[in-house]
Amino acid sequence: VADGVPGAVALAGGLGLGDLAAALAGAEVVVANNSGGVHLADALGAPVVELFAGTETVDQYRPRSTRAEVLTRPVACSPCRQLVCPFDQECLAIPPSEVVAAARRLRAVPV
Repeated sequence: VADGVPGAVALAGGLGLGDLAAALAGAEVVVANNSGGVHLADALGAPVVELFAGTETVDQYRPRSTRAEVLTRPVACSPCRQLVCPFDQECLAIPPSEVVAAARRLRAVPV
């Protein structure tokens, strides 16, 4: 997601929990998959664009404390609760332009 985006920094796998929390707390917008990073950003009040896989239901695990947009694709197999997708992760077939547009919308709203 960060490739070619001015000012974006890819941090996947590069930080410990404390450093991740510090980075998320200062972020203008956090773009992440449905994972602990989203919940940590939510708890810290950072705006979140969440790329939500169909493993669970969105309403159970969406951010609740901060401004957020959850991007996913409805698929017949969701919620699958699978660790490995046999369908090429169709639930995450979200064009980068849609992710960028969501991030721009969230960034445009003053805190």
